[in-house]
Amino acid sequence: MAFQARGLWKTGSILGMGAILLSSGSAVANDEVQELRELVDTLRSEVDVLRAEQGTDWMTEQRSEQIRELVQDVLADADTRASLQGSSALAGYDGGFFIQSSDNKFKLKFNGQIQTRWAFNHRKGDAAEETNAYGFEIRRFKLKFSGHVFDPSWTYKMTIVNTRNAREGGGPNFYSEDAWLQKKFENGIYVKAGQFKAPYLREELVSSSAQLAVERTMVNNAFTYGWTQGLEIGWKNDWLSLQGMYSDGPLALNGQASSAGENSLTGRAQLLLAGDWKMFNSLSGYGNSDFGAMLGAAVQWYNFDN
Repeated sequence: MAFQARGLWKTGSILGMGAILLSSGSAVANDEVQELRELVDTLRSEVDVLRAEQGTDWMTEQRSEQIRELVQDVLADADTRASLQGSSALAGYDGGFFIQSSDNKFKLKFNGQIQTRWAFNHRKGDAAEETNAYGFEIRRFKLKFSGHVFDPSWTYKMTIVNTRNAREGGGPNFYSEDAWLQKKFENGIYVKAGQFKAPYLREELVSSSAQLAVERTMVNNAFTYGWTQGLEIGWKNDWLSLQGMYSDGPLALNGQASSAGENSLTGRAQLLLAGDWKMFNSLSGYGNSDFGAMLGAAVQWYNFDN
């Protein structure tokens, strides 16, 4: 009986230890499952955050696109309201007051120039008499109209000028300086016809509004062609400019067709060594901080039968 009792105790002990081991194993498994659940919950939370951020970015991009469309609609409406007489024409200031069609086929720009001065001249006359001449004068008064027609390759310019010397009968004397039409092609070639300055002296080709002094030099006054009437063909790229003109000769301003046989050929070549062409719209390159250099040469042939 005693042996059987011991055998039963051993058996019960083994069963009890197995139960303990089973319970410990199940406890460890429960802990791992719990950790996995917590990990899954953490990952799910992070995924939700990422989804929310992506959704916010998408909403931000969508909102930005809507704002851009709204701004474009407002600008389009403003352009329409700024149109003249419902023709969708545009007006503003860009180097001069301008009126322009909405399709950019036609444009008219208005500029003006006025130069008022007081001058004093002291000299000795033929009889050794000293004379003084002084007073105010309107040296230059110009109204300038420029732009393009049909498309930007067809440009034009018209200039109305008031001379210093009044007519004999009194009153101002108005006349035209520039009156030309030009067609520019895609290969850099242009054709220009009408009344404009012949491409001869560099000093004369620079506008009177961009000179270094109040007047041009006496050399220019003696040899300039000034405004004349004729046809010019030219070509220009980033570093070379070529011009050739057939005209009525020097200072043929506002003249009629002459029967005296006046003919003139003028040519000019310019080589840009540094800078850009716009720098040489003035004699000093005013308003440009970069260095500029250019070489130029001109030739003219003039025939007057009489």
